[in-house]
Amino acid sequence: MFIKSTSRFQYADAPKIEVKAEADGKITGYGSVWDVVDGYNERVIKGAFAKSLAEHQARGSMPKMLWQHQTDRPIGRWEAMKEDGRGLYVEGRLNLKTSSGRDAYEHLVSGDVDAFSIGYREKQVKPGTVRDLLELDLQEVSVVTFPANREALTETIKSLQSKTELVDMLREGGLSKQAAQLVASGGWKALSKETAFDDDAAARLAALIDRATRNIEDMK
Repeated sequence: MFIKSTSRFQYADAPKIEVKAEADGKITGYGSVWDVVDGYNERVIKGAFAKSLAEHQARGSMPKMLWQHQTDRPIGRWEAMKEDGRGLYVEGRLNLKTSSGRDAYEHLVSGDVDAFSIGYREKQVKPGTVRDLLELDLQEVSVVTFPANREALTETIKSLQSKTELVDMLREGGLSKQAAQLVASGGWKALSKETAFDDDAAARLAALIDRATRNIEDMK
C-alpha cells in the first residue's frame, strides 16, 4: 500500500466470501485470506496476525467492529478471532440495541453489504514486486459495502483530467479544501506533514487517497 505512516491505519479487503448473520446479531466470516494478491500488489501471509491477536488476548481486548472503517460508528463487538488454513476467521455480535448495529444487521441479511475489511498498521513487510505482509497490528475489522472496490476507484482516478477535478473529488469525499489541495499538489505526505485534519475522515478516505496519490505525477 502506498500510505506508510505508522500513525495511521491501512486497509485490506478480503476476497468476496460469504458473511453470515443470524437473528441474534451473530456474524461470522473472514476478515482476511492468505496469499491473495490485492490491488496494491500486496498479500497477507499466514501468521501475520498471530502476535497482534496474542497481545489482544493478554490485554483482554479485541480489535474493534466498525461500520465502513468509521471509528465513530462501532456496530458491535468481536468475540473471537483466529488464524486457520484459509485466513483470519472472525466471530462477533452486532449490537442490535443501537441504530448502527440494527442497520448493519438489516443490510447484511438483505445482502446490501456482504464483506469484511481489516484496518491495521504494518509491523513487518517483505518488499518485492508483490509485498508480503508478514506481521500486522490489527486494529479493527469492518463490515463494508465494497470488498473489491479498488479497481473502480482506480478507474475513477484515471478518468480525471486535472488537479481541480481531483480536489473536487476529495472534497466530496470529506476532506477540507486546504487538505484536498495539498493532496493534489504533493500527495498524502504533503497532507500529513503540513496541516491538521480530522483523523476519522482521513481514515475513511485512506484507500481513496492511496489511489489518488498513485496518479498525482501524471497530473503535474
